[in-house]
Amino acid sequence: MPKSLILAAVIAANAASAARSEPTVTDFMIPPIALGTVSFVGGKTMSFDIGVGSGATHGADQASDLFYTLSDRGPNIKCKDAQKTLGQSTEALCAGEKSSKIFPMPTYAPRILEYRLNSDGLSLVRQLPLKGTSGGPITGLTNPLTVTNTESSFDPMGQRLAFDASGLDTEALAVAGDGSFWIGEEYGASIVHVGGDGTILTRYVPKGEEEDLAAADYPVVGALPALVAKRKLNRGIEAVALSRDGRSLYFSMQSPLSNPDDKAYAQGRYLRIYKFDIAAEKTVSEWLYPMDAAESFAADNATKPRKPKDVKLSEMAMLEDGQLLVLERISKTTRLYRINPDVTGKVAAKFDLAATMPALEGLDGQALNAAAVDLLKKVLVLDTDNLKGKPVKKLEGIAVMSDRQIVLVNDNDFGLGGASFARVVTFAQPISRTKAGGS
Repeated sequence: MPKSLILAAVIAANAASAARSEPTVTDFMIPPIALGTVSFVGGKTMSFDIGVGSGATHGADQASDLFYTLSDRGPNIKCKDAQKTLGQSTEALCAGEKSSKIFPMPTYAPRILEYRLNSDGLSLVRQLPLKGTSGGPITGLTNPLTVTNTESSFDPMGQRLAFDASGLDTEALAVAGDGSFWIGEEYGASIVHVGGDGTILTRYVPKGEEEDLAAADYPVVGALPALVAKRKLNRGIEAVALSRDGRSLYFSMQSPLSNPDDKAYAQGRYLRIYKFDIAAEKTVSEWLYPMDAAESFAADNATKPRKPKDVKLSEMAMLEDGQLLVLERISKTTRLYRINPDVTGKVAAKFDLAATMPALEGLDGQALNAAAVDLLKKVLVLDTDNLKGKPVKKLEGIAVMSDRQIVLVNDNDFGLGGASFARVVTFAQPISRTKAGGS
């Protein structure tokens, strides 16, 4: 079957539904890629596979049936969950440090994966483990940060691991026309430019943080607003999208900044989206995105009441007309919104200064109006609560295959969260005009 017709086969399978202006959905399980088995203190063993769905992207110059996905930093277990997951105390595995992480496979290299979508499923084309300037693989271990907070790492035997200035927690992906990639990263938080062979070309971090990472095996440039370092730990840059001309990178925090403190992150509903000028190596625009109320996510609230901090922005993708498709979620409920930041109001530069009080994250509706801050306008494209079938948890990546079709991928936490899925969603109307949940 010609490549141009492969995805059409998926559309045809649900043509009757599409004719009613409803989005059609086909779920494919992504074949697991085994990493091996690990033994822990106390004798417990666990098997892991690669978590392929922390991000996804499809390039305009790619074949119509190909797309990329991204793994994150590698298998990890919260130290506070040591007893529940491994049957051993936090003291035995993490020296009593509940806020740290256990890395069962400390040498794992985060990677980009390329997949082919067929009418009957997915096949792996290749893997691109990330590597440093020296040619050696990097790890996903935590960074030695002083300008922002960090966490310690422990191996399966409970031994403390050294900080790694090159380590990355990779969470979002975009591919450029020249075959290089842009990655959103949480530790810094940072954005990372990666060559087509997986070599890290440059890591852009908040201003002042480059000194902490001077020992990294690749160039580090302090080019992002210093305030980005106020990201909540493990809630860094979770979404990236490349402009159609390849000159600008849009990126977003996963959650509101801890600005001035964690209370602002935990209770806030507004997060920042930035535009980064690649040639100039600086952010040139910034907007404020309003998150949906936590209680509105029906599938997630069915088990327990959800809080504002549970809502996350987990990915962005560029549409053919230059608008952005944004993925907002808790776990079971996922929503896609369309935004057009370049035609709405921008955040004033003064709000990028830590000294500006009250901080942007703590303002309410009236205060935002008084400060002349316009919120981004968002149009609902898809709400998975309205779809039939079992929800796919932790959808974190979007590959826009065409103006009518996307592939959503989930993060299965390296096998700890079950299987990896590709959810193919086909719309009856172009995504740039689709609204009200797919009609």
